[in-house]
Amino acid sequence: MRRLLLMRHAKSSWNHPGLRDFDRPLSPRGENAAPRIGRYLQTQNLIPDLVFCSSAKRTRQTAALVFSQFSSSPSMLFEDSLYGATISNLLDLIHAAEDESVATIMTIGHNPETQGLALHLSRVAESTAMRALKAKFPTAGLAIIEFDTSSWSDVLADQGRLTDFITPRTLGNDQDPDR
Repeated sequence: MRRLLLMRHAKSSWNHPGLRDFDRPLSPRGENAAPRIGRYLQTQNLIPDLVFCSSAKRTRQTAALVFSQFSSSPSMLFEDSLYGATISNLLDLIHAAEDESVATIMTIGHNPETQGLALHLSRVAESTAMRALKAKFPTAGLAIIEFDTSSWSDVLADQGRLTDFITPRTLGNDQDPDR
């Protein structure tokens, strides 16, 4: 079995009008949400073996806050290609993971590509998670997709099982960044 964790970066700040989009940092709400997702991953034992993270500032900050909740950080590759990637680009990256010991891959990227990839890979099944995923992929959202395959190169469209869709709101908190 292979497990794919697709995360959208946490909420970013628009308070710096002169910054390029690539350089925008997280907002205070994003700084609150990312560690909550990290705690969820840790408590559910959803520890990635390999992380592909966009090299944009807000995704790097998201990754640092998520993995600050872990006892040790997973292997992480910062990829310029994840900023503005297509679904095909994202699949190529996942398919290239050849190490058989890599059972769980996580991507930390941007929308609409993250949501698009989650929908592309997941079998159509009526569930609460699928309805939520189709409706909106909010910042710091996390789609968990499992595949019955022995190789990442065999991950194909409509072959994954969306096992959960987590957002800061589903984790509950009065200071929820998505309200």
